[in-house]
Amino acid sequence: MPRIARGVFAGLEDLPPTDRSTLLATFGAWLDNAGSTEATAKQLYVHPNTVRYRLRRLEERTGRTLSDPRRLAELSLAYEIELGSGANGGGEVRAGSGEGWG
Repeated sequence: MPRIARGVFAGLEDLPPTDRSTLLATFGAWLDNAGSTEATAKQLYVHPNTVRYRLRRLEERTGRTLSDPRRLAELSLAYEIELGSGANGGGEVRAGSGEGWG
């Protein structure tokens, strides 16, 4: 199963660990908030445009759009595998306080 996550998130491999972790944490928070950008922004203590920007970067780097249910399912599955395996590039995947995030 980790191979699936590696394939989906291959476009994130060249990012610094903190950037990769930030994108994945934002995606996880977005999932936790039922796709609400506003609620995700409040949870992460960032502007909603920051959430949109991060999600757009995730889409660009993975080649998967969040508006396509099949691609969203792939991203969600890969995220859950990544979360369970701890293979997150050295950073915590779960959304936290957002401290230091722009």
